[in-house]
Amino acid sequence: MGVNSVLQEFKRILLEEYSFVGTIQQINEQEGTSIVSTPAGGTMKVKGNNYQSGDKVLVKNGVIISKAPSVSYYEFEI
Repeated sequence: MGVNSVLQEFKRILLEEYSFVGTIQQINEQEGTSIVSTPAGGTMKVKGNNYQSGDKVLVKNGVIISKAPSVSYYEFEI
Protein backbone atom coordinates (compact mmCIF):
# COMPACT_ATOMS: atom_id res chain seq x y z
CA MET A 1 0.00 0.00 0.00
CA GLY A 2 1.52 3.33 -1.04
CA VAL A 3 1.77 6.47 1.04
CA ASN A 4 -1.09 8.10 -0.89
CA SER A 5 -3.34 5.10 -0.22
CA VAL A 6 -2.59 5.24 3.51
CA LEU A 7 -3.32 8.99 3.62
CA GLN A 8 -6.57 8.55 1.69
CA GLU A 9 -7.71 5.80 4.08
CA PHE A 10 -6.80 7.96 7.08
CA LYS A 11 -8.80 10.91 5.68
CA ARG A 12 -11.77 8.62 4.99
CA ILE A 13 -11.77 7.40 8.59
CA LEU A 14 -11.48 10.93 10.00
CA LEU A 15 -14.25 12.33 7.80
CA GLU A 16 -16.84 9.67 8.59
CA GLU A 17 -20.02 11.08 10.04
CA TYR A 18 -21.19 10.01 13.46
CA SER A 19 -24.37 10.56 15.42
CA PHE A 20 -25.80 9.53 18.76
CA VAL A 21 -28.51 10.37 21.25
CA GLY A 22 -27.14 11.73 24.50
CA THR A 23 -28.28 13.57 27.62
CA ILE A 24 -27.21 17.15 28.31
CA GLN A 25 -25.25 17.29 31.56
CA GLN A 26 -24.04 20.91 31.53
CA ILE A 27 -24.56 24.03 29.40
CA ASN A 28 -21.99 26.78 28.74
CA GLU A 29 -23.88 29.88 27.57
CA GLN A 30 -20.71 31.90 26.90
CA GLU A 31 -19.12 29.31 24.60
CA GLY A 32 -22.40 28.14 23.05
CA THR A 33 -21.59 24.55 23.95
CA SER A 34 -22.96 21.71 26.05
CA ILE A 35 -21.50 18.67 27.77
CA VAL A 36 -23.46 15.61 26.66
CA SER A 37 -23.24 12.09 28.08
CA THR A 38 -22.75 9.43 25.41
CA PRO A 39 -24.42 6.01 25.24
CA ALA A 40 -21.03 4.45 26.04
CA GLY A 41 -20.93 6.29 29.36
CA GLY A 42 -18.46 9.03 28.47
CA THR A 43 -19.02 12.73 27.94
CA MET A 44 -18.43 14.97 24.95
CA LYS A 45 -18.34 18.73 24.50
CA VAL A 46 -20.59 19.65 21.57
CA LYS A 47 -21.77 22.84 19.89
CA GLY A 48 -25.24 24.07 20.81
CA ASN A 49 -26.92 25.24 23.99
CA ASN A 50 -30.56 25.68 22.99
CA TYR A 51 -31.82 22.98 25.32
CA GLN A 52 -31.93 22.38 29.06
CA SER A 53 -29.82 20.18 31.28
CA GLY A 54 -31.33 16.69 31.38
CA ASP A 55 -32.79 16.88 27.85
CA LYS A 56 -32.06 14.05 25.44
CA VAL A 57 -30.63 15.40 22.19
CA LEU A 58 -29.51 14.11 18.81
CA VAL A 59 -25.84 14.93 18.17
CA LYS A 60 -24.38 14.73 14.68
CA ASN A 61 -20.69 15.42 14.05
CA GLY A 62 -20.30 17.33 17.31
CA VAL A 63 -23.37 19.57 16.88
CA ILE A 64 -26.75 19.27 18.62
CA ILE A 65 -29.27 18.82 15.81
CA SER A 66 -32.54 18.48 17.73
CA LYS A 67 -34.22 17.26 20.87
CA ALA A 68 -34.65 13.49 20.94
CA PRO A 69 -37.83 11.81 22.15
CA SER A 70 -37.73 10.15 25.55
CA VAL A 71 -38.59 6.54 24.84
CA SER A 72 -38.67 3.84 27.47
CA TYR A 73 -36.66 0.71 26.82
CA TYR A 74 -37.98 -2.67 27.87
CA GLU A 75 -36.43 -6.07 27.44
CA PHE A 76 -38.30 -9.28 28.07
CA GLU A 77 -37.97 -12.91 27.16
CA ILE A 78 -40.70 -14.91 25.45
